[in-house]
Amino acid sequence: MRRVSVAMALVLALIQFVSFAGTPAAAADPPVRFTQLSAGQIDSCGLTTIGSIICWGNDDSGQAGVPAPPLGSIYTAVSAGYRHACALTSLRQVVCWGADESGQATPPPAIQSLVTQISSGNDFSCALTLSGSINCWGLDNYHQSSPPPPPPGTYYTAVSAGGVFACGLTSDENAICWGDIPVPVAGPLVQITTGAFDACGLTPDLAVFCWGSDAIHGQINVPLGHTFTALSAGMFHMCGLTIETRVVCWGWNDGPDGQPGGQVSDAPLNGGYSALAGGGYHSCALNGAGLVACWGDNADHQVDPAPGPPLITEQPVPQALILGGALKLSVSAISHYFVGHDEISLRVSYQWLRDGQPIAGAIASSLALASIDFADAGRYTVAVTNEFGTTTSEEAIVSVAYGIHVVSLPLNSGLAGRGVVLGIQLVDATGRTLSSPAIAVAALNIAPSNQPWDGQRPNYDVPFLYEPRLTRSGAGYLLLINTRRLTPGNETLTFRAGDDPTLHTLAFRVR
Repeated sequence: MRRVSVAMALVLALIQFVSFAGTPAAAADPPVRFTQLSAGQIDSCGLTTIGSIICWGNDDSGQAGVPAPPLGSIYTAVSAGYRHACALTSLRQVVCWGADESGQATPPPAIQSLVTQISSGNDFSCALTLSGSINCWGLDNYHQSSPPPPPPGTYYTAVSAGGVFACGLTSDENAICWGDIPVPVAGPLVQITTGAFDACGLTPDLAVFCWGSDAIHGQINVPLGHTFTALSAGMFHMCGLTIETRVVCWGWNDGPDGQPGGQVSDAPLNGGYSALAGGGYHSCALNGAGLVACWGDNADHQVDPAPGPPLITEQPVPQALILGGALKLSVSAISHYFVGHDEISLRVSYQWLRDGQPIAGAIASSLALASIDFADAGRYTVAVTNEFGTTTSEEAIVSVAYGIHVVSLPLNSGLAGRGVVLGIQLVDATGRTLSSPAIAVAALNIAPSNQPWDGQRPNYDVPFLYEPRLTRSGAGYLLLINTRRLTPGNETLTFRAGDDPTLHTLAFRVR
C-alpha cells in the first residue's frame, strides 16, 4: 500500500505531539480543524490543529504525499508551490517534498533550525530566518532564488515566492522584489502576496497596492468599495478578505483549458472567513470554525471534495406508517478526498436520534424497526461523524396511525326535531373489525356537508353542533344524536377514532 490512511497519519501525529509536549493525550480528542491553508498550482494543503498536514488534489510529482515530520516535532506551517510543497516544523526545520529537478524541494542545510517562515513558488522556494535574512533555493533562471540583502539597518520580516520572482518585506515596511517583476514603488506595506507575474501589498491603513508585468487579466485592478484585511494571489487572479470577513476575488476567471474555471466568480458569498489561499486556477478560504471552502478549477479534485466533516448527500425521508408496519430510514454521506487518483476515505460513525435523544444501538447508516408502535413516532435525525466533526441530517418526521377505515351501516338518517342513529364499523388495515373498548370514537363534530371541519374541538354554541351519546353494539358502534335543532338537509359527521390522527367523515341526511 503506497500511502497510510489519514486516520493512521493523524494517530502518528498525535503520538509525536505527545512525546514532544511531554503531556498525556486527552481521553477524548476534539475534532480536527485546519489552522492554515496553502493552495498550490493543482493541489491544496492544510495544517491541522494536531500539527499534521493534509494535501489533496494532483499528486503526479508527489506534491500531495506529505512525509512525516522529523521525530520529536510537529508541523507549524505549510506552503504549496507549482509541483512541490514545503513545511516548517516546531524545531524551525524545513521539510519539502514533490518535484525536485531544480532543487526546489532540497532546502540548504545551513538554514535548518533557523527558519521562521517559508514560501513555495514556481520551481523554487524561500525561507525567512531568525536573523531576518531570506534564503531561496531551486530554479534561478530569472534570479528568483537570489534575494538581495535588506538595506543597511533593516531586516526582512516576511517573504512571498511567486512565479518567476519573489518579494520580501523589510522592518521599515518596504517591499523588495527580485526576479522578473517591476520594482514596487509604494509603501509602507504590512503584507505582500505574489502571483505568477504580479504582486499586491496591504498598507497599514488597509489600502491595497498592486503591481506587475501581467495586467492583461485584470488581477492588479483592485475592485473599489471594499476594505481588505488580508490578500492572497493565485496564478492570474487575486482574492482579498474584507473587514466584514467576506471573500472578494478579481482577475482571470478561466481555467487552464480556456473554459470558465470559477476562481473569481465562484468565491463564496457568505462571511465568516479568517484566511485565504490563492492557487493556480483555484482558491481556498478558512472559516472561523477551522473548516475549508475551495472554489475554481477542480480537474484534479483540488477543490472538492476537501477534507472536512461528512457531507450528507441523501437525507432520511419522512414516513407516515400504520401501526405494526416496518420503518426503514437511511442516510448517505461523503467522507473522503483525493490524493492523485487515490481516494482517501475518512472513517465515519453514525448515531440515530428520536426527538433529540440517542437511540440505543442505532449506529449504522440505516435504521430499521420491524413492527412500529405509537411510541416510535417522532422526529428522527442521524449524526454522521468523522475526525473533522459531526454533520446532523435533516429531520424525518415519522407518524404512526391505526390505519382505521370506517364502514357505515344502513342507519344513517334521521328526522328533524327528533334524532339520528348513525351506525359505523371500525376496520383496521387488514380488514379486521375493531370492537375492543380500547378503540373509542372521539372528537365528534357535526356540520353541514359544505362546511369542512377545521379539526378543532366542537363549539357547542353553534346550533348544528351537538354532543352525541356513544355506545358499542356488537360488530360496530351506534351514534345516537339529538337533532332537535337540526333542520332538514345533508349533514356530515367528522371524527377521529382512538389515537389515530386520521379524520373520518360520515354523511347523513336529516328529513
